[in-house]
Amino acid sequence: MEELNPIQKLEQEVKNWYPQAQTRIDKPLFEEGVWWLDIDLNNERIVVQWNTKKSDDFGISKINDKNEYSSYPDEIVVSFKAAMQRLNQLLLESAVFK
Repeated sequence: MEELNPIQKLEQEVKNWYPQAQTRIDKPLFEEGVWWLDIDLNNERIVVQWNTKKSDDFGISKINDKNEYSSYPDEIVVSFKAAMQRLNQLLLESAVFK
């Protein structure tokens, strides 16, 4: 069995914490590219970027009607643990306040 990369692990954790969340991963066209994780929960959308060249960094953006996709994330976290904590915070807000 192939080992999961960090963004695939992140998706797995999100599904474990929030089984009602819809997720989708977009792989890069080239091996050394950017992976994207889309997370939808209660009409809230969060997008996570992970670049294979900067394997410890994750870009996180909250998408709504006022903003659209950008090539730059709203915030950058510098570890898997920090990404998990920030996603949990954002998803918990979506789960509780919607």
